[in-house]
Amino acid sequence: MKYKIVLTVAIIAILAGTLIFYIPFKEKEEEVKILNISAAAREFNADNALTFSREICKLGPRYGGNNAELKAADIMEKKIRRKWYKSP
Repeated sequence: MKYKIVLTVAIIAILAGTLIFYIPFKEKEEEVKILNISAAAREFNADNALTFSREICKLGPRYGGNNAELKAADIMEKKIRRKWYKSP
């Protein structure tokens, strides 16, 4: 009788421990921004787009891995970070 109680308590402890460690802890969910297309269209500035296009075109041909392509990627990344993300 004593062994049955000890065995039952051991099984319950193992199951409880398994459940505690098996259930993943919920992490803080990142805030998801929903893109409002009509609001983005209202923010569009043709002059800025033309200036950006000229700046990229001044770099010359951009094929994979050359300096012009890498500079264009850096310029685009800076523009995106400035617009959508806070500076680190």
